[in-house]
Amino acid sequence: MKLGLSMGINARAENLETMGGFSPDSISGLQHWYKNKEGITVDGSDNVSTWADEQGNQNLVQLSSAQNPAYNAGTGALTFGNEDVLWTGSTSTHLNNGFEAHTFFIVMDIEDVSASRTHILFEGATHSGKFNRIALWKNDSNGNTFTYWYGAESASVYDSHGAKNLVGHPLEYGTKAVLTIHKSAASSATIKWYKNTNLAVTNTDVDVDVDLEVYSLSTGNSAASIRGNVYEVLMYNTALSTDDIASVQNHLIDKFSIS
Repeated sequence: MKLGLSMGINARAENLETMGGFSPDSISGLQHWYKNKEGITVDGSDNVSTWADEQGNQNLVQLSSAQNPAYNAGTGALTFGNEDVLWTGSTSTHLNNGFEAHTFFIVMDIEDVSASRTHILFEGATHSGKFNRIALWKNDSNGNTFTYWYGAESASVYDSHGAKNLVGHPLEYGTKAVLTIHKSAASSATIKWYKNTNLAVTNTDVDVDVDLEVYSLSTGNSAASIRGNVYEVLMYNTALSTDDIASVQNHLIDKFSIS
C-alpha cells in the first residue's frame, strides 16, 4: 500500500511539468533537455558525473572527478568553477550535430565578480571545424553587466567567419535568469539573445561557417569556465517561433520563480 501511494505521489509530481497545458516537449524539435533535479548522478562528494538527457539523445558526462561541477540537491543547481565542465564524452560527438537553425535555453546565474572574466556557456566547433563558443564576459568597470557572444575563439577566426560581438541586455551577478539563444537559419542567419522575455540583441548576421556544433556545457579552460550555477538547459533543433519562445521562457520563469 505504501509503495503504491509513493508511486502515485511521484507520478503526480512528474505531471506538474504539464499542468496548465504546457510542457517544453510539446513543442517539436526538442532534442536535448537537461532538467532541474532530474537525471543527476553524483559521486561520493556530491559532485555531478552525469546529467542525463531527458529526451534520451545525449547525456552530459565528466570522466574526471576533478572537473565535476558541484550539486545542490535543494535547488538542483550545478555549480561550475575553475575547470568544471560536462561534455558528450568525445569532442567528435556533438550535442547538436546537424543543427542549422536552433534555439537554446539556459537557466543560470553568474557568481564570480572577477575582472574581465569570461564565462563560456557552450563550447564546440563550426561546420568547417573551427573552434567556437557561446559566451558571456564582463564589459564594464563595475562588474555588473556582460557582453553576450556567439562566435569563434580568436580574432583571426572572428574576422574570417563573421562572428559578431553581442552587446545587449545586462545580466547581473547573482541574479538567476533565463537566457535564450535563437539562430534563424544556416547561412546569413540572425542571432537573437533574450534575457527572460526581453529581447537583448537581434539583427546579428553570421555566415554558415559559424553554425555551432556544441559538445560541452562550460569548458575545461580554467580561465573561461562558467563561475556560477546552471539549473536547466533545453536545446531545440529549429528556430522556434516568437510564441513558442515565449511559452518556454514563461514556463521556466514560473518554474524558477524568476521576477
